Amino acid sequence: MKQMYYIGVDVSKGKVDIAVLNATKEVVLEQIIKNEVKALNRFFRVLFRKLKIEKKDILVCCETTGIYNHPFGGELHTNGHLFKGRECVENKEGSLRSKREK
Repeated sequence: MKQMYYIGVDVSKGKVDIAVLNATKEVVLEQIIKNEVKALNRFFRVLFRKLKIEKKDILVCCETTGIYNHPFGGELHTNGHLFKGRECVENKEGSLRSKREK
C-alpha cells in the first residue's frame, strides 16, 4: 500500500517531535507536542481534518528507543494507525518501509 503521507516521530520523555512528509517526500508540517495521549489524539484529529486524509493514508515511523515511546505506540495501535516501531527506510522503488520489511 502506498501512503500519501509519512509521519516521522522522535519521542522523548516530555515531548514528541513530528515531521509530516507528503508522497514526494516534501515536509508539509513540523510540530512539537507533549508526550501525552491527549496531545497525540488532538494532533491526529487536526492533521486529518487539515489535510483531508484518513488513517489509511499515513505511515507513522518511530525508532523505538525506550520506554518513552510506549504510550505513543500503544495509542497509535489502539486507534488503528499504521505504525512501524523501527526506523523507516526508502527502498529502490522510492517508497518508505520498515527496516524489517523485505
